[in-house]
Order: sequence, then C-alpha cells, then structure tokens
Amino acid sequence: MLDAVRDVAISSSQLNDLNQQRALQQLKVTAAQTTTDSARAHYQRGLLSPLRRRRSPPGGPRPAAVAAGH
Repeated sequence: MLDAVRDVAISSSQLNDLNQQRALQQLKVTAAQTTTDSARAHYQRGLLSPLRRRRSPPGGPRPAAVAAGH
C-alpha cells in the first residue's frame, strides 16, 4: 500500500513538472509567433527589405577586406 501511495506522489510531482514545462514551451511559441507576425507586418508595409535577412553590424556593413581580416 505504501508503494502505491509513493508511486502516486511521484507521478503527481512528475505531472506538475511536465505541466510547467508545457507552459514554458507555450510562452516560447507565443513569443516566436509574435516576432514572426511583427516581421511579416513590417515587410508588408515596406519597412523591411527582403534582402536584409541579417542585421548589419553597428556602424553599417564592413568592407570585404576588413571583414576578411586583411
């Protein structure tokens, strides 16, 4: 009988942990969706160029010779 009670307690604890992990994952999904929606809206309004897939470094793009370490 004590084994059954212990098993239920362990299962309950594991279920709580899984629920917390699920909630955290849902927050991450929501944040990613918000970012995607914002980027899409900026692109549709012409505020984001399709060629700017990566952010430029501070001060703008670097010449190729500098970027290559020459």
